[in-house]
Amino acid sequence: MTTSAPIELHIAQRDWTRLHDHLFPGDHDEHGAVLLCGVAHSPRGTRLLVREVVLAEDGIDYVPGTRGYRHLTGEFVTHQARRAREEKLVYLAAHNHGGHDSVAFSGPDLASHERGYPTLLGLTRQHVGALVLATQAAAGDIWLLDGGRTELVRLVIVGESRTVLTPQPSETDAGVAARYHRQALLFGAIGQAILAGSKVAIVGAGGVGMLLVQLLARLGVGHLVVIDPERVDTTNLPRLPEATRLDAMEFVDRDGIPRIVRSVARRLAAKKVRVARRIARRANRAIEFEGVFGDVADDAVARKITDCDFIFLAADTMLARTVVPDRLPVPHPHPAGRLQARHRSGHRLGARRVRRRPLARVRCGVPLVQRPHQRCPALRGDPG
Repeated sequence: MTTSAPIELHIAQRDWTRLHDHLFPGDHDEHGAVLLCGVAHSPRGTRLLVREVVLAEDGIDYVPGTRGYRHLTGEFVTHQARRAREEKLVYLAAHNHGGHDSVAFSGPDLASHERGYPTLLGLTRQHVGALVLATQAAAGDIWLLDGGRTELVRLVIVGESRTVLTPQPSETDAGVAARYHRQALLFGAIGQAILAGSKVAIVGAGGVGMLLVQLLARLGVGHLVVIDPERVDTTNLPRLPEATRLDAMEFVDRDGIPRIVRSVARRLAAKKVRVARRIARRANRAIEFEGVFGDVADDAVARKITDCDFIFLAADTMLARTVVPDRLPVPHPHPAGRLQARHRSGHRLGARRVRRRPLARVRCGVPLVQRPHQRCPALRGDPG
C-alpha cells in the first residue's frame, strides 16, 4: 500500500454515538453508513473531520451482496458521492465487523475498493475511502486524489473525554520517567504517553493562562502553543508567576520619568509569551514550546491552533471568546474549555470552586468572527 502523510479521522461524540448505535444495535449483524468529512492539513498530518453521518437503511440502502456479505446500493453511493463533490467533502463508506479491540478489512472488502474507488475518485474529485469498525477498534483505507493510498492512523472521538481507536491495541513501553511515577499510578503508562504526544493551545497568557502553562508542563504535555498579544505590565506582576519587575520595566514606568521614556519602556517590556516560555521550560525542559505574540482573531495566528488536541481559553476579551467559543454544537471537534478568575467587590477574596462546563469545539465551515473586512478561514477549516 502506498503511504502518505499521516491521516486520522475526528468525530464528535454525538455523531459517534449515532454511528455506533446504528452499526452495533445488538443483533451481531453487519450494517453500513457513509461519513462526509472536511479536511484540515497541518505539519502534524491530515485530519478528516466528520461533518455528517448518513445512515444506510437495512434492506434499502444496505443490501445482501453477490461478491460480499452486504454492500451499499449504487443509488445510495452515487447520491452521497455527488453530495461530496458539490460540498467538497471526503466520502467514507463505513461498516462493522465482529470483534472488540482489533479489526481489519476482509479480502472481499479490499477487492470492492479496488473495483469501485477509482470511479469514485473521478466522481467526487476528492479523496475517498472506507472505514471498518469493531466495538473498540477502527481501521481505514484512504484513496488519495494524487493516486496514493494510505491507511487511517487512528479515529479520535471528541467529547467529555478523548477516545482514540486504532486497528490493533496500542503497545506502549511500560517504563515511565521517575518524575511522573506518582501520576502514572493514576493515568497509567499509556495515559502518560498520551500527554507526551499531545499538542495543547492556551489562548491568553494572563494569571490563569500562566498557571495552565506551569501545570500542563509539569504534567508532561509534549507541545504547548501559547497565544497572547500583550507585554508584561506593572499591574500584571501580582498575577503572573515568575514575572519580574524587569519584565515589566517597572523601574522606568513611574511618576517623575519623562512620558516618552515611559512609552519606550513599555515597548521594551517582555512579551507575556516569553515569560510563559520561561515558566514552561523550567517546569519541563523536554517540552516543545511555541509562543505566538499576536491576536487569535488574526488568520495567521488562528492557524496555529487548528491541529491542537485541546484548547484552553484563558483570554479576557470578547473577541477571543467569539473566536474560540465555549458552547458551539459543531462538526469540527476541538475540545476546549474557558477559564476565568472572578472577584466580587465587597466580598472576601478566596478560593472559588469552578463549575465544570461542557467541552467546546471550534466551529468549522462557518464564520466565527465578524470584523470589518476580516474573517477567520483557518478556524473555519477553509483550505490554504
